[in-house]
Amino acid sequence: MNDRYLTNIKLEVEREKLHNLIKHHGLAHPLVIKQSQFLDQIINEYNNKSKKCKHPQVNDGLKSPK
Repeated sequence: MNDRYLTNIKLEVEREKLHNLIKHHGLAHPLVIKQSQFLDQIINEYNNKSKKCKHPQVNDGLKSPK
């Protein structure tokens, strides 16, 4: 398993925790806010790993503007 796959699994688990907290406590509860912030960190981690895996775009033969 690669890092992106494991991060994706972690993302889904933490998202489910967030949904359960919202269901039991409402949106403004400190536990919900803390879990939401933690989920944001995981999403940022996933996005950063995704960016690193992408290859640079090919210019399709077009000249760059001067």
